[in-house]
Amino acid sequence: VFFSFLLPILAFIPAFIVSGIFPFGGETTMAVDLRHEYVGFYEGFRNALTNSGGFFYNMTKSIGGEMVGTFAYYMMSPWNLLFFVFPREVMPIVIQATQMLKIGLAGASFSLLLLYNEHGKDWRVVLFSTMYGLLSFSTANLLNHMWLDPIAVFPLVILGLERLIDGKNPLLYVTTLAYMIWTNFYIGYMG
Repeated sequence: VFFSFLLPILAFIPAFIVSGIFPFGGETTMAVDLRHEYVGFYEGFRNALTNSGGFFYNMTKSIGGEMVGTFAYYMMSPWNLLFFVFPREVMPIVIQATQMLKIGLAGASFSLLLLYNEHGKDWRVVLFSTMYGLLSFSTANLLNHMWLDPIAVFPLVILGLERLIDGKNPLLYVTTLAYMIWTNFYIGYMG
């Protein structure tokens, strides 16, 4: 499981070196929507958590507006609490770290699914888990990393469903599916 977590992350190193992305240069993975939308949402999130009443109506949204829809669609991942804990000066590094952690967790959760299905503890588990962690959908959506939470937990939903079918405790299925829907209902309901 450890190598299934680590290898998808390490696979990004050559691309980071070539592109000069931190820690191998001054660039970051923040591009397109991530740079122009999400950072503003994260700052709105920080403002909502530090100012009373900011969660429901926030003046950081254009000329002001309701924030519940924005939070429900973009901001429900518990990983977003990291953007509140760390100072805004290091936000690009924290964003990149959360992206890599979600990619690694996708690989680790897929390896748990494979191990549960008795595919052995050999190199194939690590290979296919790494391949799942590096799905083109996931790597293309580093700039929309709200989509990564459901992808990281989806193998655990399948594992929970298989356990449920086997007559075992439904808790894994219920909690992981609820997490998927909570963090991103758009992808979560498809799971």
